[in-house]
Amino acid sequence: YTAHCTALLQVAEGEYAHELHARTAELSLANWLKEYRTELGSHARAVEEVTSSICLYSTVNLGMFCADVGEVRAALLTKAHSLSAIICSTIAEQCRLENTRISARFSEVTARIADESKDVEALTQKKAYIDSLTAEMGALADEITTVKAKLRVLDDAQVVLEPEDFSLACNTQAWPSNIEAARVRNETSMTNATQGFSVELQEMQESFLNDLKRYAKEVEGYQALGDIADCEAHYDSVRQLQQKLEDAKALSELINSREALFGWPLTHYEQVKKLCKAFAPFASLWTIGSDWLTQYPVWMEGSFVEVSKTEVEENTHAWSLQLKKLLLQFREKDLPEPQRAAEAFLAKLTSFQALVPLIVQLRNPGLRDRHWERIHEKTGLSLKPDTAFTLTRAIEMKAMHFSEQIEEVSVVATQEYALETALDKMRREWDSLKLDVGAYKETGTFVLRSMDEILQLLDDQIVKTQAMRGSPFCVLTIEANCLAWEKQLMHLQETFDEWISCQRVWLYLEPIFEAGDIGRQLPRETARFRQADTSWARLMGEAADARNIVTFCVSSEW
Repeated sequence: YTAHCTALLQVAEGEYAHELHARTAELSLANWLKEYRTELGSHARAVEEVTSSICLYSTVNLGMFCADVGEVRAALLTKAHSLSAIICSTIAEQCRLENTRISARFSEVTARIADESKDVEALTQKKAYIDSLTAEMGALADEITTVKAKLRVLDDAQVVLEPEDFSLACNTQAWPSNIEAARVRNETSMTNATQGFSVELQEMQESFLNDLKRYAKEVEGYQALGDIADCEAHYDSVRQLQQKLEDAKALSELINSREALFGWPLTHYEQVKKLCKAFAPFASLWTIGSDWLTQYPVWMEGSFVEVSKTEVEENTHAWSLQLKKLLLQFREKDLPEPQRAAEAFLAKLTSFQALVPLIVQLRNPGLRDRHWERIHEKTGLSLKPDTAFTLTRAIEMKAMHFSEQIEEVSVVATQEYALETALDKMRREWDSLKLDVGAYKETGTFVLRSMDEILQLLDDQIVKTQAMRGSPFCVLTIEANCLAWEKQLMHLQETFDEWISCQRVWLYLEPIFEAGDIGRQLPRETARFRQADTSWARLMGEAADARNIVTFCVSSEW
């Protein structure tokens, strides 16, 4: 019994399956089958030897003693059967997982093959997909063979599979023939679909050509449109035809792509480009007209404070240039009606453009109360706009008659506004700057590091501020702001000069007074340095936390 006790009773059932799987996971199929058959065979031989070869009795007489071997035999037999069951269960589980995975993949492939193609693109993709399956189907067939070989180990051991496992194994082994049958059925289906899509494409081509003929007539119809009173109706039809032509471009590309899929010669739909080119002038004409009719009442009757002078300038200038180009095209092509519409729009636009300088002058962002008062002094008109003020009201007040006087004040306001803007920009440049402060060795104190950027900015802004003060447009209000800013800049410059000088001295004295000998030799001077060092550490700590350089330097206690 000794050999069997060692081989069976000392094996831990809980770890047996895991150790066996780890030992065989990387083996080839032949070696895997050999390993599992060997393991099952060893347990079968153990059962045979224990039951029939070693001893047929439950007790053995040993002279003065009688040995009871019944419990040992029972334990060995139980353990041998248990280990055999574990092996069979492990094989069955592995085969179940493999069969489940293989069946799932075959089911996915079958569903993809059986899926009906809605268009020729999907059909082409389906063909490519089926062609790509050859290698994978071969690999899956090999995997089925492998699983079948593993199941044969159980069959040889006279192990009966669970009904679900048996059914799964049978279904999995039947998949290759099922896939082949599905492929054959699909070939017929794809052939019929190809013929159907071919007919559909031919019908699409014929329908598209008819559409292009209809679109050509619609484009030609715009040659007879010239009444700007119907502008909005014309613009609505323009948008509809634009959409049709855009759809026609997309459809021509779709037809060409499908022709390529069928291997047909590509049809060159040059007519689409010609239609778009022929329609472009009419579309521009009525689009400009619609935009003009939409914006004109807003600019004339809308709140003047909400009118954007930039928008007015840019739009009227662009529309004027486009209308002039359109006029030349219509004249060259002898299209009197569109020419009449373009001339009418251009006349209205030209008339309005006479008001644009007034809009630009009165919507100058640099105009302040002092400028409005000066305009009032020069013109006798109260033109400072509020929410109820409109361009129509300005025209009624005959503001156009004082265009030169208003422009004179507006030019000055622009120059003054430029100074204000420059001053604000200089202030904002400090918002993103922070003091470059870093820890100094292990003293717990911070020191200033690179100051080049800050000092350069200080020098540049002092020069700019002084130059601004010399400008003839630097009025009292702006000059006061410039003086205040220059004072802050000079304060910053003096502060940093003293700061850098003080830091230079501190860096020189700190290592000296930190030495113990100096402290004993110069107690009074050391005490004074300690006091200054405390103030320095406090100041540098605040500087390290400072978010705004100007605010910190102006408000800190120095």
